[in-house]
Amino acid sequence: MLLPSRAQWNITLRGTDINEQALVRARSGSYGEWSFRGVPKDVRARYFEPEGRRFRLKPWIRDMVEFEYLNLVEESYPSAMTDTCAMDLILCRNVLIYFSDGMIRKVVSLFHQVLAPGGYLFLGHAESLSRITDLFSSIRFHGAMVYQKPPLPESPGAEP
Repeated sequence: MLLPSRAQWNITLRGTDINEQALVRARSGSYGEWSFRGVPKDVRARYFEPEGRRFRLKPWIRDMVEFEYLNLVEESYPSAMTDTCAMDLILCRNVLIYFSDGMIRKVVSLFHQVLAPGGYLFLGHAESLSRITDLFSSIRFHGAMVYQKPPLPESPGAEP
């Protein structure tokens, strides 16, 4: 498990979209079988409850999630007003494939500003930053490419 002791973490999950209907569906926390293709049944059982032919996100997870409108190409973030500062992780899967290289550079630059030092950016398997920017380090993680914002340099004399 990635976070074995969840109680020791301050976790906020922020889902964003430009499509209001997608946000309404996401807020419902209800998903069909197709959404779980490739997801092990034990993972689905841990986080979702059966509800007829659908599956609803368990309340202890839903209570951590906030869904908000955000247009990734607008410079309305990072912002304390939208709680889009110093994030540790951004998951942006299969979004950048719809943008031009110039727009990808702009969005990725904003992601870089949003991430805390040492933070991670996960993209879809068809998305790559190799020809777009050198703001991030590339890391192989379970067969996928993950991008990390460089951590702050250690200050001289700091204890490990």
